[in-house]
Amino acid sequence: MLFVESHHFTKTLLDHLTDEEYRGLQERLISTPTAGDVMPGCGGLRKIRHGDPRRGKGRRGGIRIIYLYLPEPHWLFLLDLYGKDEQDDLTPQEKRILARLAGQIKDEVRTRLIKRTR
Repeated sequence: MLFVESHHFTKTLLDHLTDEEYRGLQERLISTPTAGDVMPGCGGLRKIRHGDPRRGKGRRGGIRIIYLYLPEPHWLFLLDLYGKDEQDDLTPQEKRILARLAGQIKDEVRTRLIKRTR
């Protein structure tokens, strides 16, 4: 599986997970890439709960990871990460922005895969 991180995700990640903890998250997503709940109206984006050991929080009170999983070509785009104590849920505007981004990613991946098969 190929993981692709948004700039925002990478920047925020350092505040929440160590390299080892992040590897654990990646292993979880490799074994079950559809683990996160599909976010209605967000272009196939998923939201998964993950513990936040630095703050002593389990999955329920820990961090939220927003991602897009594309089974073909088996790529996972990590787009956003936030602590539940920082934000309970995404705003409607944030959801629209992320849905648009998901559409752009799918279009770009589709275009690249078509070019690759020619």
